Amino acid sequence: MPQRPPRGIKYNERAQDELASGIDLVARAVSGTLGPHGRVVMMDSRFGTPEISVSAMDSKGGAPILGNDGYAIAREILTSNTYRNQGVFLARDAGKMAKRATGDGSTTAILLSDAMVSSGLRVVRAGYEPIAVSRGMDAAAELLCRLLTDHSAPVSNSAELEVVGRQASGDAAIGEAIAEAVERVGSENVLLEEQGHESGITIEIDDSFSLRGGYLDPNLIPNRGGIEAVLENALVFISAVEVDDMRAFARVLEVCSERGRPLLAVATSFTPDILALITVNSLNKRATCVPVVAPGHGVTRGEVLEDLAVFTGATVLDGAGLALCGKTHATSLGTAERVVIGRTSTTVHQGGADPETLRLRLAALASDARDSDTLHDRDELEGRRSRLAGKGFAKVRIAAPTDVERRERFRRALDALEAVKNAVGSGVVAGGGAALLRAGTALQAPPVNGHSADEAVGFDVIRLAVETPTRVLARNGGWEESEVVGQLRDGGQRLAFDTCSGEYVDYIAAGIVDPTDVVTQAVMVATSTATTVLRSSAVIAQPLSGGRYAGTVAEGGPANLTMT
Repeated sequence: MPQRPPRGIKYNERAQDELASGIDLVARAVSGTLGPHGRVVMMDSRFGTPEISVSAMDSKGGAPILGNDGYAIAREILTSNTYRNQGVFLARDAGKMAKRATGDGSTTAILLSDAMVSSGLRVVRAGYEPIAVSRGMDAAAELLCRLLTDHSAPVSNSAELEVVGRQASGDAAIGEAIAEAVERVGSENVLLEEQGHESGITIEIDDSFSLRGGYLDPNLIPNRGGIEAVLENALVFISAVEVDDMRAFARVLEVCSERGRPLLAVATSFTPDILALITVNSLNKRATCVPVVAPGHGVTRGEVLEDLAVFTGATVLDGAGLALCGKTHATSLGTAERVVIGRTSTTVHQGGADPETLRLRLAALASDARDSDTLHDRDELEGRRSRLAGKGFAKVRIAAPTDVERRERFRRALDALEAVKNAVGSGVVAGGGAALLRAGTALQAPPVNGHSADEAVGFDVIRLAVETPTRVLARNGGWEESEVVGQLRDGGQRLAFDTCSGEYVDYIAAGIVDPTDVVTQAVMVATSTATTVLRSSAVIAQPLSGGRYAGTVAEGGPANLTMT
């Protein structure tokens, strides 16, 4: 068995320089994507990063991937220098943490990290103590976030939501669609979907839970000879095991008969005796019941049943639960205003869900989708969330002539939706880096008495670094960076710079805004990344070996990315 190459180690300034170099490499790659003049980065996804790749063709270098999301771009960066890669991973983690917390702001977090590391290392090399400087930076970041929150303005109407969506996505059509969907159903009840090779964006309001499973036998549906069964004001029975207890299930049918309501029975399977019992009750018109076999296998099937149970207010029963259900007059049954059962699908409308239980379930699915490592898992979780949300749920479908453009617009729409959600929850501040720049100007370092001069220098590091987003936005728009920074620093709290027209405008009137949470989270994440570098005294690294990174220079193949 071949020996793994030995690890290497670099100390102090050499170690910090490698970390800073890796962070700067990522910042340079993402800086051109920021703002309304931001461009895209084209990636061949050689390593098949799950977050980016959507097919085997992509991972083999087929259709290129377009991206303007900082974290997505950072995930594609790997160098042949394993020390520098540690800095790349720090920048990647900064983007990941910002995106996980707010769904947006990963590019800003990476740019701020790079600026703080650069400024921090300069003062440390000038003789200031790194731990004290780090403490000062942490204190400055907390104060900066409080200042931003104090100047946050609430979002009150659809026009303002549209502005937020447009700013986050750089696409007016996406911003308009997201704002319309949020206004109609609320920010938590909007799902994005990719759709075909048409052009445009469509919105569909859905009020049902769909299940991939239809009736077992057309003879078991009420209107024999029809193509679907329709159950009005139905009860819902759900079992995670085969239904084979005749006595218990007969009691469930009795309850349905007593209440004069039909029954949707969903289970992993039904024994022939149970199906015969259902048929007899149907023929005698005592109780109407349509059995449906739950789709999927194993864990997937269990998750679908749990989702249906939450939507209808039912309890998923096992063998013991089924027997108990028969003895307790079917208190575990759920309800639905209307159920439509076809040959291959079942649609449940207006389930009797407990609102708080449903809200918690939807929030958990949304969180899992954000944290998922693969596109397949994310789509699966978003699909479940779509089915579960039910009444008042909006699907925004993104289409484009090519797969490359559709995926790129879909990612922009994801950023827009998350930005709108954050704006609804936390309000907005002046965009274009203006609020961040002015908050940095207002930072006051603590008196030296009780605090070291080194800590006060940490405030200077933050104050200088927060100019970076404004400078990058101005540069991308072709404007003079220092002039824009000077004008915004001296202007009022409502002043922003329009990089499209070159004018200084009221940020509310012009719609140049950023969600407050997105900005504050980017600051906190970047500060944490920068202080990590300042506190580092050594970097230990080993050439990457095998797995998804096979083929890099460390393995004798071409590098994925080189510094230029």
